[in-house]
Amino acid sequence: MSTLDTRTPLEKAHAARKQKIADGTYQSVRMNPVEKALANPRSNVMAIRAFCYQCMGGESVVALIRECASIQCPLHPHRPYQVKAGAEVEQDEADLELELAEEETASPL
Repeated sequence: MSTLDTRTPLEKAHAARKQKIADGTYQSVRMNPVEKALANPRSNVMAIRAFCYQCMGGESVVALIRECASIQCPLHPHRPYQVKAGAEVEQDEADLELELAEEETASPL
């Protein structure tokens, strides 16, 4: 007698991931913005993020991108990590890097 699996696809994926971790066969893949843009060439947002990432020199550049003073750049008004009008700017660098890491792990390939 076979039992019917009533789990959702997301629950099945979580279970499979947990099993891979337990078996030691799971490998996490972290991509920088340039690699993400290359993996998804149709995304304008990822392309702009990758351009700004490279322009500011790579690693740990969230604050640099936010404070970019290159107003001659055509992408300047579209740069990522801008603070919305009326929002508080009280986030420290560690929180921003955490957000960037969460975005990287949350985006599909």
